[in-house]
Amino acid sequence: MRFLFEYLKENQEAFEASLPLNMGQILSIPLVLVGIVILALSFRKKAE
Repeated sequence: MRFLFEYLKENQEAFEASLPLNMGQILSIPLVLVGIVILALSFRKKAE
């Protein structure tokens, strides 16, 4: 959800205007990926 809410926020720094994603979205991507990996591992262990 945070990744999506970042679209609604104004840029906090001037250099963010030239980026395709703002800084909050860039920092959220690794956490989203870690969450997906944790979910995948937990579902795999339940299946075994």
